Amino acid sequence: MSLARINILTANAHSNAWAFNCPLLAARSACRTHGMDLRFFFREKPGLFDGDILLVNSSFFRFTWKNDKGRIFKCLETAASGGMKVFWNDLTDSTWSPHFEVLPIVTGFLKNQVLVDRTRYLEPSKTGRISIDFFDKLYNSGEKESQYRAPLAEELPKINVSWNTSLENYGRTRYSLMNKLKRKFRPWLHQWLEEKLEPSFIAPGRPRPVDLSCRVGCRQSRPAVVAHRKAILALLEGRGIPSGPLPRADYFDELERSKVGISPFGMGELCYRDYETMLAGAALLKPDMGHLETWPSLFIPGETYCPHKWDLSDFEEKLDALLADDELREKLACAAQRVYREALPKDVFAARLAKLLKVS
Repeated sequence: MSLARINILTANAHSNAWAFNCPLLAARSACRTHGMDLRFFFREKPGLFDGDILLVNSSFFRFTWKNDKGRIFKCLETAASGGMKVFWNDLTDSTWSPHFEVLPIVTGFLKNQVLVDRTRYLEPSKTGRISIDFFDKLYNSGEKESQYRAPLAEELPKINVSWNTSLENYGRTRYSLMNKLKRKFRPWLHQWLEEKLEPSFIAPGRPRPVDLSCRVGCRQSRPAVVAHRKAILALLEGRGIPSGPLPRADYFDELERSKVGISPFGMGELCYRDYETMLAGAALLKPDMGHLETWPSLFIPGETYCPHKWDLSDFEEKLDALLADDELREKLACAAQRVYREALPKDVFAARLAKLLKVS
């Protein structure tokens, strides 16, 4: 069988990039059975435009976007003019994107999470992030207006979900010396290092003497995010719940012994704390995620997590209901882990990638 050559231009400098690379590297052999030969480029070098498809991790151009946007367009246009299909994978944190300017050039625009109703991308946004717009208005936080190109209506079909950042080895093992070294040296040793996607799951039904864990920081660059998080912490403070930082080992100890994990929004809607909570076997309490689509589909309201309103008007009611109902908490946590596990096999990821890249 003739294989489509997929050239992947990627970076390795931060957690979103690690989560982009991890499943691709882990599923390399499975991708061949789905008609794809994956080749990784951690820098622009000869051979980049010798292939059938160019898949670009947006964080490769993380700093270039501000300083030398022309270089990015030249790269994409060179690939497209040479007959390659070009897919841009935006790794920014929210459902919105500052990168819609590439839409006229690319075959497909992929994101970790997208709006269920794509037409909402046509609506004006003050900050370019739906959740931050909401919290800015709610708390009058003084966010500055941002100017981003919105998609055109005819470009909306190009926008699709890739995979979210859950496909990395979260939990305690993520911070082991071996995993840190493997991530660091991926650009040089990826051809020889065996990559595995095997996060550790803690049984939801184990004894959980701690009511909840909510160790969140407020050192955010966006005032609206800080206001949102402080509002949640104020409600918990009234209950005598500690929220300050912990050493990493103590944090995981607490989470694995907790009934509920609380995960506010950050710069975007998804957060690594969501995955840590699910892997730890606690029930996740989080702002309603019904406006977005992602994969793996870990955020099914009332099935894999407990949603609360963004204005927190039902936050304490939802929290009390979870703490009072052992069966409900375990049901949510078990369902979340089931969906998580179902996405981990290499063949599942390879089949999804082939569909995204339109490899027949």
